[in-house]
Amino acid sequence: SSMRTAVSWRDMRTELFAIDRIEGETAVVQGDDGRDHMVPIGALPPPSQEGSVLRVHVDDQGDPDWNTARVDDQETHRRIAEAQARLERLRDRN
Repeated sequence: SSMRTAVSWRDMRTELFAIDRIEGETAVVQGDDGRDHMVPIGALPPPSQEGSVLRVHVDDQGDPDWNTARVDDQETHRRIAEAQARLERLRDRN
């Protein structure tokens, strides 16, 4: 509604969401709370792909506003490196 007051980026709560997989035109995006969200690919910023971590504004109810999604490159790389390290450790055990 037009009654909404403009809120600066800093005041908005943001949360991280990871693209778990892409099924056709829909991305299955997982919040850090473990909830899955089905989001149309077109609503996500390029270059969104499987494994991308998105920083997204959420409202007071914790519902994400996908129009505000931005790919968080640093967090994406950190999580990929973490996953690779986990795989290495598993491999070394066998």
